[in-house]
This record gives sequence, structure tokens and C-alpha cells, in this order.
Amino acid sequence: MQYKYIKQDKNYEDYSSGRVIYGYSGATNFPVRLTQEIFEKCINYLKKQNKAEPYNIYDPFCGVAYTFTILGLFYPEKIKDIFVSDINQESLNFAEKNLELLKCEGIDKRIKEIESLIKEYSKESHKEASKIDIVISDIPYGKLTNWQKDINSNPTQKFLDNIKSILAPKSIVAISLNKKQEISHIGYNKIGTFKIGKRKVLFLTPIN
Repeated sequence: MQYKYIKQDKNYEDYSSGRVIYGYSGATNFPVRLTQEIFEKCINYLKKQNKAEPYNIYDPFCGVAYTFTILGLFYPEKIKDIFVSDINQESLNFAEKNLELLKCEGIDKRIKEIESLIKEYSKESHKEASKIDIVISDIPYGKLTNWQKDINSNPTQKFLDNIKSILAPKSIVAISLNKKQEISHIGYNKIGTFKIGKRKVLFLTPIN
């Protein structure tokens, strides 16, 4: 993969999970440089749509919130509110600790944590929340992470169905998945993709 926005590969060792940022065994994380590249692509799209920063960002499968903690540290001026959720309570406990690190760095904003199952996105409390500009998430796959057992046979379609109601009219969804997986949805336009290792990142925009 050729990086378009983060062209220089720096030493991100100090940002590795388990150093300053909390982590635990079994949690999956985006590499720091890839996280920045994905976010830069998302904000570049929104700027072309004449949507000014700062943005509301959301990770439906946040794990320990490593990805959004990294974004908060690198892009505090570009982020308005951070929303995260996960079905694993242990992950959310670590996520809360990690997002608290952003407050210690002086980011003056509310950090909201939505502790809900995927199937409960349609609750009234979620409908009343601020609309989301950017969704970035690592879709569960492989041995480290799995979908909740009682979700239907097409969980990715269900996921895209459920987040559509919380997306702003001008918004973008970036999802990382196994490069063998294919995703299409009548409610979204595919605007780009890139592959890195065993993963690919797909960029979608909602059809309003």
C-alpha cells in the first residue's frame, strides 16, 4: 500500500498498546500510521463536501479505544466529540481509561461512551445523540474478535443498516475487514478502498 497523506513512517513505539495507552491480551489495534491515513482520507472527503471541522467520530467496535485515543492525541483540533461502543464490558473498562488520557492532555471536549449492543442502536437515546460525521471501525473477523453469537447470518449488512440512522447527511464510514470479505449495501456508495497486509479498508458514504 502507498500512503497518500502520512508519507513518512515514524517511530511510534511510545504509542504502542501497553505503554502509555492501556491494553490487554486479545485486543486488536490499527497501526498508528494506518490510523492517521484512514482519518486523513475521511476528513479530506468531508472537506471536499464543504463540511468544516471539528467532527463527531464514532467507533462501534471500539475494543480498548486505542484507535480513537490515538486520533485524539494527534488531531485534538479536528475532533468535536468521540463516541465509542462495544459489547465487551472488559474492553469498555479499558476504553474509559484510555479516553481519560485525552483529558489529561488538555482536550476540552466531552467524551461520550455508549455502552450498548449492536442490536440496540435504534434506541431513542441514540436517535437523540449528535449525528456522526466519521465512523472508523475494525469489523470483527478471525480468531481474535468475533460477532455476538445471536446476531443474524449477515452481520455486516445489519451493522450498516443500524448505523445509517445516526450518520450526518454528509458523512463517511471507514471499515477495516479481511481482504477476502466483500461488502455492498443499497444504502451506501463505495468511494474507495485500499489493502494493507491481510486487511483492506473500505470507504462508504450514505445515500440520503
